[in-house]
Amino acid sequence: MARKRKGATRAEFAAHVGLTPQRVGQMIAEKMIPLRDDGSIDLDGARLAYIDSLRSGVGRSDSAQRVQDIRAEMLKFKLQKERGEWMRTKQVKEDFELIYQELCASLIGLPAASTRDLGVRKDIEENLGFACERFKARLSSVANGGLPEERDDGVDDEED
Repeated sequence: MARKRKGATRAEFAAHVGLTPQRVGQMIAEKMIPLRDDGSIDLDGARLAYIDSLRSGVGRSDSAQRVQDIRAEMLKFKLQKERGEWMRTKQVKEDFELIYQELCASLIGLPAASTRDLGVRKDIEENLGFACERFKARLSSVANGGLPEERDDGVDDEED
């Protein structure tokens, strides 16, 4: 019975980070990328090691360093996205809308519970309305920080 490989091949990792399989082989030889016991590459560990190597690059020009830093950040973002640490904008907006609705529903009885004076009650309702709208605006600005939606073909769409 053949043992299943748990990690990635050199070619798979090279395609994943935008390198050639030969460069990945050099990095393995230089002990920059760790291997599993079965000789395969642990994707998470290798990506982090590669990001560290990009950040610690010595002797590069400032522009080359900036390019390497951007590449490292892109890989870090890709890893965070794969781990589910980022949410799609639509999901964020739906979750925030639910929170907003629950908050407003909780506050709707507050004026009547606070006073029998209709004038004061109207003032409280008005102020609560303004507070709810400010809260909704803040939630919307936070929700716009999510990832753009993804089309069926795997390409990200920009929000309208």
